[in-house]
Amino acid sequence: MDVVFVLDGSDSVTPVNFDKVKKFTADIVNQFDLGQAKVHVGVIEFSTFIGRVIQLGQVNNLDMLRFLISNISMSNDGTGTHKALKRMREMFRERGRPEVPRIGVVITDGLSVSPYLTKEEARLLHLDGIVTFAVGIEGDNTFQTELEYIASSAENVLRVVDFDALPLNLSYTLCSSKKFLFYRKHSYFRFDILNRPTFLAKGFAMF
Repeated sequence: MDVVFVLDGSDSVTPVNFDKVKKFTADIVNQFDLGQAKVHVGVIEFSTFIGRVIQLGQVNNLDMLRFLISNISMSNDGTGTHKALKRMREMFRERGRPEVPRIGVVITDGLSVSPYLTKEEARLLHLDGIVTFAVGIEGDNTFQTELEYIASSAENVLRVVDFDALPLNLSYTLCSSKKFLFYRKHSYFRFDILNRPTFLAKGFAMF
């Protein structure tokens, strides 16, 4: 499985809340078993421009990846979501594996500065077969519409009232979609939408 996390580092997030986003991301990553033939992870921070990038599959050591995520600085500017989606698509094309599921997780707290371009970049992501989750914090109905454009399906849109809800409400939900194939450290499971695990294989399979 290839997974790329896209983290909104715009000024509306604030440094305190950005730390919560990084912890949330690291908590999800902590449930994966990284490796050349196992799970690959990439991370993109963005605001008006693309900030810190951890390339997909660049780091296969879990402790090192968590450390790098915790040390990402927020760019603290506007919300250029379209640029982040484009960078994600490029990363999957450059470093993704065609034989495994490709998952994108976009975590943002507000409407992008270019909604039309964001919609178009999301469309191109979906055409490339990337299953995308849109995690939205707060926001109005316009923001909800954009989240629905970004996500691969309505069930992949996840909303919370504030950043404190991220660790409690969403870390398992991301791994429980019927489209999300989830690696645990000694067995391989598929989780359905009702959080019911189905055991598939001992060890790890290449998908």
